[in-house]
Amino acid sequence: MRGRGWSITTDRLYGPRTERVARQFQREKGLTVDGLIVKTTWEAAWVSSIT
Repeated sequence: MRGRGWSITTDRLYGPRTERVARQFQREKGLTVDGLIVKTTWEAAWVSSIT
């Protein structure tokens, strides 16, 4: 994702920071906001416009 221009900081596991970023991303992209990296979230991360 960094290669696509996303500015992200990982916590090296699925911790609170990861969940917060996932929820923000889902909200921004109009996805179901659950904080989980399911298929729709994963796919959106690779094809959605970078904002």
